[in-house]
Amino acid sequence: MKIVHISTSDKGGAGIAAARLHKALLCGGVDSSFLSLFNSGDTEASSTFTNTHKIKLSYLQKLKRKFGLPITIAEKNTEILKAYPYSYEIFSFPHSDYKVEDHPLIQDADIIHLHWVSGFINYPSFFKSIKKPIVWTLHDMNPFLGGFHYFGDKMRNEQTMRELEKSLIQEKENIYTFKNLYIITPSQWMQHLVSKSILKDKKQQTIYYSLDMSVFKIQSSVLARKSFNLPEHKKILLFVSQDRMNYRKGFDILCESLKGLQLGDDVVLVSVGANNSKLNIPESCINIDTINEEKQMSLLYCAADIFILPSREDNLPNVMLESLACGTPVI
Repeated sequence: MKIVHISTSDKGGAGIAAARLHKALLCGGVDSSFLSLFNSGDTEASSTFTNTHKIKLSYLQKLKRKFGLPITIAEKNTEILKAYPYSYEIFSFPHSDYKVEDHPLIQDADIIHLHWVSGFINYPSFFKSIKKPIVWTLHDMNPFLGGFHYFGDKMRNEQTMRELEKSLIQEKENIYTFKNLYIITPSQWMQHLVSKSILKDKKQQTIYYSLDMSVFKIQSSVLARKSFNLPEHKKILLFVSQDRMNYRKGFDILCESLKGLQLGDDVVLVSVGANNSKLNIPESCINIDTINEEKQMSLLYCAADIFILPSREDNLPNVMLESLACGTPVI
């Protein structure tokens, strides 16, 4: 049986989870392949979607391009969003310039496994042409929302983007009429939301993310702290996010909470991620840039006493599972 995983990227929370599942299937002897638009090259048996599969421009479109007019779907989507205030993490349209359904890996596969595919698959043409079983792991809410990826953004932009969001939800509902779609949710919370959404009639199952337990494991906290030059005798609280300024991840909540607790000099907050220039971070906080190497990240979990996850909304964050695998409790 041949399985192809489709993900916009093999990085980021969703991309990493997808790549880990793909690697686990390979280790289990399953014929698995991984197709992405952006590929780091770290994923085994992976393919990068090339421009040869992109929708070709007509002569008229090429002429419009010379005059700087938006011609691709991506460019037109960008123009649409310019009319609205930018007050959301991400907004994705169900349309793209790519004909993913024509890729040889799709043609040869027995099962199509979708992951985070925003900006990659073109919903109308993709779902119309694929007759094979489709499994879709929902890494966020975008598959059953319109353009938003979490309810928080949808609620905060209700007044300005209600009609656009409503029209995209309706379009997706009209597309999801086929019976060969199976929904996987990494958390019971997400499955509960799916059960009340436009995907409620699809078969659903909760399957948690996988981890390589040879990488994420309990190690010496003393050696781990020395590796990162962290204080040996203080209590270390750990926060990890790809972007500290991501409102949904709640780093601002954590910083304000720690100020109110007045924990003293024997407690240190270590935060990992990009972008901290606009945050009111406690003076005792130790900031570490994004860590992309899993073994290094595993070591840092072991250096901490507590991992803190203050997200306003989240599905099943990889960082939570990684911390638990390394023996570090999670708040």
